[in-house]
Amino acid sequence: MAVEDVASGKELVSRASYEALQARRRADLERLQRLTVECDALRLDNAEMAAEVREIRAKLVDHSVENVIIRLEPNALAAKPTLLMRILAALLLPFARRAATASQWEQAQVYYQCLALLRPRTFLWKQIGAMLYHQGIYKQAKPLFEVVLKQDRNDQDARHLLGECSDRIKD
Repeated sequence: MAVEDVASGKELVSRASYEALQARRRADLERLQRLTVECDALRLDNAEMAAEVREIRAKLVDHSVENVIIRLEPNALAAKPTLLMRILAALLLPFARRAATASQWEQAQVYYQCLALLRPRTFLWKQIGAMLYHQGIYKQAKPLFEVVLKQDRNDQDARHLLGECSDRIKD
């Protein structure tokens, strides 16, 4: 049996094709229903998580970035990292650079701080200082640039950013 056009009498689609099309349509509608229910559940979960985050932030006395800055010790650069620490640092570095390139200063700062803990190097202190500088945290950035300049007096970027921090702290 075939589905025919009433006006012309021509066969448009065979009955089997028509049944298969209707079955796919029903399956698609059922799938859409399931997806809608799942989406609603995710929205509810997201709203609950956002409420939890607001509660946690309200309970924190001070959750500013300044409180999570690594305190730089002069002998930290002399520490000998293990092989595992060097591997982890190599894996983290692209994430830090990507965040800095995307102007996500706080995220990049956290990555660079982790790198500095894993494998301390002079350029990491400069990067952390630059991330703080871009966030407007000049008082914490200044000592980092000073340490970098003690290690490498020819670092023009650190010298420039140190001067900028000093100027902005005076203002």
